[in-house]
Amino acid sequence: MYDHEMPVVDWACTFLQRFSGRPQKMRVQDLERLSADDVKLLKSVLKGVRVTVSVPAGRRPARPIKDLIPDVGYYSFMKGDEETTIKDYYNETYGLRLQFPRLFGICVNVQQKIIVPAEICTIVGGQMYKKVLMPELMSDVLRQVTKTPLDRIKAIEGGVSVLMLCQFLDYKNSPFFSQIGMQVDLRPLETPARLLQPPDIQYRGSIVDLSNQAEKVKATSGTHGTWNVLRRQFFRPAPPSLWAVVSFAPQNFPLSAVEQSVSRLKLCCEKLGKRLNLNPLYFQKDLKQRPPCLVLVVLPESAAAQRKAVKAWGDVTRQVATQCVRTGKFKNANDQYYNNLALKINIKLGGINSHPNSQIYTGLNKEPTMIVGADVTHPGPGIRDRPSIASLVSSFDATFSRYAAFTKVQVPRMEVIEELEEMFLTALRYFLHTNRVSPRRIIFYRDGVSEGEFQTVEEIEIKALSDAWDKFTEIREANVPKGVPVPLVFIVVGKRHHLRFFQGAGPRIHDNTGNVYGGLVVDKEVGSPHKSDFYLQSHPGLKGTSRPSHYVVLYNKLGFSIDIIQQISYFLCYAYARCTRSVSIPAPVYCE
Repeated sequence: MYDHEMPVVDWACTFLQRFSGRPQKMRVQDLERLSADDVKLLKSVLKGVRVTVSVPAGRRPARPIKDLIPDVGYYSFMKGDEETTIKDYYNETYGLRLQFPRLFGICVNVQQKIIVPAEICTIVGGQMYKKVLMPELMSDVLRQVTKTPLDRIKAIEGGVSVLMLCQFLDYKNSPFFSQIGMQVDLRPLETPARLLQPPDIQYRGSIVDLSNQAEKVKATSGTHGTWNVLRRQFFRPAPPSLWAVVSFAPQNFPLSAVEQSVSRLKLCCEKLGKRLNLNPLYFQKDLKQRPPCLVLVVLPESAAAQRKAVKAWGDVTRQVATQCVRTGKFKNANDQYYNNLALKINIKLGGINSHPNSQIYTGLNKEPTMIVGADVTHPGPGIRDRPSIASLVSSFDATFSRYAAFTKVQVPRMEVIEELEEMFLTALRYFLHTNRVSPRRIIFYRDGVSEGEFQTVEEIEIKALSDAWDKFTEIREANVPKGVPVPLVFIVVGKRHHLRFFQGAGPRIHDNTGNVYGGLVVDKEVGSPHKSDFYLQSHPGLKGTSRPSHYVVLYNKLGFSIDIIQQISYFLCYAYARCTRSVSIPAPVYCE
């Protein structure tokens, strides 16, 4: 947020001083010698920001920034029949001599080419920053907004007390509420809740018994819902792989030090059962002769653009797995960091790290079952020239740990998945091709749908799934009678709500962070009277106050009870392969 009025040049100096890595304080004169990258960075954050222009004749009304123009004083244009420059124009018209003619200018109207010098512009205070936040600022914002559950409930109750004093929440004496017989309780609602039992975690030759572990830690620190890979081996290690290392690290992390860190990573991988080639490849000629299965890329600390380029090269151009690491993390890291890298590497190469195991797992495998997750990812705030991307993932093995992925581009900002029928039909065919049998049960998790879109989803997306199933039954190998309805449970998972859970009266159900334990489910008093729904807080707390996920069942042809759906959903929160903890939503929902 641009919280207070500030000259554009002062703001630009402060901003670039922090985010361009300059060792010394920036002066206004330095803005006359900006690199192309600096101008691009300034343009990305200033575009759309409203500024006022101050000239001797008075201050002009605020207008949004459309573009930045270099060397504004020497920008030429036609004034009547004569050509002049902005520097000469301001000198002749207002008697204003520009101090920094090489400074960038601000375009406030592209069609009419209205351009003003930045040195006479002021940012209007109180503007909200609506674009994607820079990674360097994200940590600062998180520190400001995170509150422990105890602090948050105190802030809520304190805010209610203040608003009561100013009669803003004085519903009791409101004639409108009295006429309709409505009462509003300003106290937090006490509601019954249950704790679901966590599944075991199956590794190769060993099992992590989280049920017993949970009993041991209920009165201790926040380890509920987490486990360790120490002395464990991957359930299914990926085959031995040829890999390469590419380093873009700064000079303080030379190649010899990179090799030492790589050796430690390799050792941790081997302890977990994943074998990597002994001598990583370093030279481009070797890469051409023997293409690797994985490229490990060592990047500087702030390297968002480089990481994006690496992922585009690996995912789109060469179809090779890539693993990026930051110099500050990779250098002198401990075994826990290297183990976390090993988790990511093994799944990228086709292995299975572990899988949850419980009665639900046994029950799901009694018949061929496919778990599906779907979502639509939209362009960031302020971006209007990029499409939305619809994603769908579907399980194809009995551990529910491996998923096939399908994506389509569609109209920007459209939440309904336009080509869901084709994507789902492809997923069904893939399941049939892999398992030689058709799925008899399909559990579909849909993310990103607001309550106002439920009816649209029911009318369009569930129908698309049904149509895809009808086409699938026409395949002879599917061995499914025609006319059989799709064996589907369709569940919407949402997190954009303002409901939070806090410890109430009764036995302790929270860890040292103050958050309630993972596995807390609430399905009474706070749900919808019209639909089958529940709230599940499946993950252990890290920072701030944990947010439960809201599950709404829109279609249930399988006739599953709400208890079974709760247990399946919680079970799948332990199937996220990149970490050793339960997560906030079922693993297939992370499909973007």
